[in-house]
Amino acid sequence: MRTLILYGAGKNAVKELENVRKAGYSPVSFCDADPDKQGTNYLGLPVNSLETIKEAYGDFFLWVTLASENKYNAFDYLIRQGIWTEQILNYEEYSRYEGCSLLETQLVVDQNSLFHCCYVGETRNDPPKLQWREQIEDTVNAFLESRNQLIKQIKHGEVEKTPCAGCPSIKEGAYSDVKGISSLSFGFDSPCNLACYYCVHRNAVNKISVEAESQIRSFAWKEFIRCLEQKGQLAESSTITLAAGELTCDPRKKDILDTVEQYHLAILTNAVLYDDRIAALIARPGSSSTVSVDAGTKETYRKVKGLDAFERVFANLRKYASQGSNLTLKYIFLPENCNTENVEGFIQNTVTCGVKNIYISDNIFRTKPHSDEDMEQMAKMVTLARKNDIQVILGDEIGEDKQRLIQYL
Repeated sequence: MRTLILYGAGKNAVKELENVRKAGYSPVSFCDADPDKQGTNYLGLPVNSLETIKEAYGDFFLWVTLASENKYNAFDYLIRQGIWTEQILNYEEYSRYEGCSLLETQLVVDQNSLFHCCYVGETRNDPPKLQWREQIEDTVNAFLESRNQLIKQIKHGEVEKTPCAGCPSIKEGAYSDVKGISSLSFGFDSPCNLACYYCVHRNAVNKISVEAESQIRSFAWKEFIRCLEQKGQLAESSTITLAAGELTCDPRKKDILDTVEQYHLAILTNAVLYDDRIAALIARPGSSSTVSVDAGTKETYRKVKGLDAFERVFANLRKYASQGSNLTLKYIFLPENCNTENVEGFIQNTVTCGVKNIYISDNIFRTKPHSDEDMEQMAKMVTLARKNDIQVILGDEIGEDKQRLIQYL
């Protein structure tokens, strides 16, 4: 049997490694084009350049671990480097054109509509939204027709005629010839046990409209997901995101988890309540949870989140981490928390509870650029995280300030 090499030593490799092993393969190395990764180890395997792989193994197969459009761009790169399509075990047909990876692979669902993205970086254009039809199958059919038409318009140079005009996510790249949903996000305005003052979904704890609650409770989760499966739009390797509201206090928690547990899950929780089942689900390869903490002190947490639960949250995070849960702690920079005390407190508590990933975000309603002092605090958080071997993700919400941040590091 020829040697198997994994191409792409990144976050999605955790999920793909599971798929590779399910298929009965035992990879011997990663291959990555990033010089900073070459010569290191990832997930217990060495990371080498393509040139090193060719010299060391000669006759080998590749499995591309990258996600979404990155996977197809990797196919394109490898073929240009002389790799045959037959050598790539998970190769899929693709084409190069002007497009958008979110449009090609994502579906966001709330109680009012279906849409392709919630882009909030350099543009504030609303994505085209499709209202729910009376029948779920009619809704799914209408969504697929709308999506495919939008892809076609952008592909043929008519992006200015669409709601996507001016969006920086539109770019030339390699996209799959077979359209499907790799990321399905449910954003129902369900009950929550916090009252974060920046939240777009509610203004007070557990305040949700009677109409919205009726729609949420009557939503046929199983029928909707099965309909997508039957139309070839959803596979077991897809990721389902559960967002908006708080799943741990949702009365339909069991039914929801029963319906989606076969998929990779991304669960957004505030960790005020601990849940054993969620801990087990997000400990699986390819599944995870993001917890928006937004504070480094008890006082700031109470101001921002509306509840005195800072210590309880970090106690629960320690429990999740001890169960092997894949966690990322999110920090939305706000006027209340953009100071040394909160930045240092957040990193210190992150280290103490054993979490190795943080996501730095921004208030999407911010109307003016960050001050130099703000940027210094962001840079301090990045520096402290790196000193403690914590991986830092800079969210798209930061927008143009991403480039400014580099100057402060």
